[in-house]
Amino acid sequence: KGEVWWVEVASERYGLPTDPSIVVQHVTETGDTEKRTDLVELSDISSPVKVSSNGYSYDGPPYNAGSPDIIGKVEIKEDGVHRLQLRDLFGGTRKDPRNIYRLIVRKAQPDFALVGWALHMNLRNGDRNALSKPIALRGGATIPLEVVVVRRKRKRLALVVETDGEVQCRIPARCAQRTAEAFILAHQGWILLTIARMKDHVGRPRPQYAEGAAHYFLGQRYQLETCQNLQSKAQVRNSALLVRAASDDPTQIQKRLEDWYRTQADLIFNQRLSALVECFSLQMASSLKVRKMKAKWGSCSQSGVITLNLWLITQDIKAIDYVILHELCHLKHFDHTPAFYAYLAEFMPDWRARKALLV
Repeated sequence: KGEVWWVEVASERYGLPTDPSIVVQHVTETGDTEKRTDLVELSDISSPVKVSSNGYSYDGPPYNAGSPDIIGKVEIKEDGVHRLQLRDLFGGTRKDPRNIYRLIVRKAQPDFALVGWALHMNLRNGDRNALSKPIALRGGATIPLEVVVVRRKRKRLALVVETDGEVQCRIPARCAQRTAEAFILAHQGWILLTIARMKDHVGRPRPQYAEGAAHYFLGQRYQLETCQNLQSKAQVRNSALLVRAASDDPTQIQKRLEDWYRTQADLIFNQRLSALVECFSLQMASSLKVRKMKAKWGSCSQSGVITLNLWLITQDIKAIDYVILHELCHLKHFDHTPAFYAYLAEFMPDWRARKALLV
């Protein structure tokens, strides 16, 4: 009497077509007569979040994160014999010997359970090019992921894992959703591996455009300060990065700072490109472009155009040289084969250490 037990059954969570149910009874005997009194009945694990009312509305996710399995508490109110009866709610229709029911009965004690479910994605700024229903990947029935499907004017399907962990599947405007789902499922191993690698990589926090915020230039950390009387849009002075803008206008600060970054990037990237080409007698790129990029530090087209990420200007100069030389090597080896890396190592034996500087 007074004991508290926890009862759990796992079956459906093993991927089986089952729906277990438990009844706990208190048994008393008087002579040859047995009396059973129901103490508690346990069934489905309810969803930890409210399910969408119609499978589409934003009042909840369009799926049930619960389970037909069981987890519940049994309080023993009287001394004596207690009987636990485990059955499948579908009775005689579930006699397949391959269906298993893992029963756990334990005393109440501090414990925890990890539960993961994909969150319903709200459309951002009314962007109807993004599907509002998430596609959940359940590889091995272990890790649910949200993949944002974005329709764009493009020819091929592509997967991108953003620096904030968001997974995007970019598809042509007229691509069928089932084609996107098949593409995502076929590459779920790559998605999980990429997310795991990104978690191990320590990056810089998203920049803030306010007084005292940390910003970087050529690998050095500076404290942002605003100055209305500055002649140029921005400049480095000792440990400060001065920006000509009002202190209470983050939009203006961001624009002035990015304009200054772009000016410095155009100058320094072209200088380093010419220096590397001359030093190693390499083929010169047909042109050099600078633009914002989310997933790459640089790229090289088959026509010889090298494009560098604007934010590369925030990195150490050794890392900048690595990225530029990496793209220059693509003018001879337009791939990432062992021959490409051997060619890169001829000119920069420490390229791995330089690559590790990128944050």
